[in-house]
Amino acid sequence: MRWRHCGPVGARRSGPSRPPAQEYRDRVDAELAVSLAALGERTRHYEDRRFKPGKLEPVADALWRVSAGYLDVEASARARDLD
Repeated sequence: MRWRHCGPVGARRSGPSRPPAQEYRDRVDAELAVSLAALGERTRHYEDRRFKPGKLEPVADALWRVSAGYLDVEASARARDLD
């Protein structure tokens, strides 16, 4: 494997830089809208399957994942509003 020199020796990257404030707000708003739509869709799917025969676990797992994602984005939106 070859290593390429990408800057001063010993320079380290701290990760991706944060976009400008307005772009960040726009991105978080878009993510919040998408997450909320996914949460609504997965909730409806769960309600449709809840009392039907068959395993509920896959449907419940999908609802849990989308719920956790929405809460993560919503927390980012709250933090953004505090900045």
